[in-house]
Amino acid sequence: MTGEVVPEAQTASDLAPTASDLAQTRQLQHTAAFTEMSPTAFISVMASSGGSETDCRDFATETQTEISTSVTSTQATLDAIDNGDGCAQEGQTEVSTAQDRVDNAQTSLTAAQADVVTKEAAKHVACTADVNLGTMGLNALEMETCFDYTNLADYTTIKAACTSATSALTAANQLVVTAQADLTNAQTAHAAAVTEAARLMSACLCRVHHEQNAAWSAATSETASHAADWKQAHEVVCALDQTTTCTVPTCPTVTQPTVAAGVANADDEHCTSTPTTAPTTAPTTAPTTAATTGSPCSQHTCCSQMGANCRSGCYNTGAGQYAGDTGGLCSAGGTTGPGNSAGACQGGNACQDCNPAC
Repeated sequence: MTGEVVPEAQTASDLAPTASDLAQTRQLQHTAAFTEMSPTAFISVMASSGGSETDCRDFATETQTEISTSVTSTQATLDAIDNGDGCAQEGQTEVSTAQDRVDNAQTSLTAAQADVVTKEAAKHVACTADVNLGTMGLNALEMETCFDYTNLADYTTIKAACTSATSALTAANQLVVTAQADLTNAQTAHAAAVTEAARLMSACLCRVHHEQNAAWSAATSETASHAADWKQAHEVVCALDQTTTCTVPTCPTVTQPTVAAGVANADDEHCTSTPTTAPTTAPTTAPTTAATTGSPCSQHTCCSQMGANCRSGCYNTGAGQYAGDTGGLCSAGGTTGPGNSAGACQGGNACQDCNPAC
């Protein structure tokens, strides 16, 4: 004995379909017949499979109920999808806050500018006030030196008032500069808030557009067979009742929700296509020039005495070119001629294509 548990052999009764299995199979058969057959043919199939008139009627009324329930459920799902009413308010709190800052900055600037006007008037009064020099002797007026009035009480008082008024005006002008800068900054922040709000609204409208389209597509697909099944169900009942005229009520349908302005056409105005990554061309390996055979100095070696060799001769000399030279001949220090010129280039010109390895 190994201790293994050997399952009991299944009997024929164990393998037989249950009543539930049979009922489910009949239901599928009846549903297929209901969809494809005429009302009278469906009733005949039901009867041949053991169904009664009551079974036919129940199947038809249950179909009507299922359609109504399905439509109600689908409509609730559609109505729960965001319709975009809140998209217009995206970012508006920030815009409102930024606008308040602009308004406050404008008020401060206006007040600062008005204060400058007041300070200018006060400075004018203070700095143009009459100075009472008082009574003085003739000898003071006829002195050879100028009369010193700077120590007179009335002068010092009026001078101090003028200085104070001037300082106050300077400070007031500085407040205007500061207030103007604050207003400019507030306006910049407001413009940025408006731009961001527009971006958020567009994103919201685009999102709602796609969600609504997807939900509506699913709803219409789910309810596509309802009209035909609804009509068939009522005609089956009419056939069972043997009515002369069969009146079929309007089949319940789902209603597409009303969406906010901008949602319907968001695909064109607010949704941007996801950019595709541009394919990159695989770089090609630059071809390499095959090495020439023989000596790299097989061409004439101009300027060899200068410690540098060139394979194509001197250039810009404009004189006495030999076959194989591209610019002229060399002079001083070697035999001239095609392929064996040596020495310095004429006229101080440089060698072409110098080859230090030569």
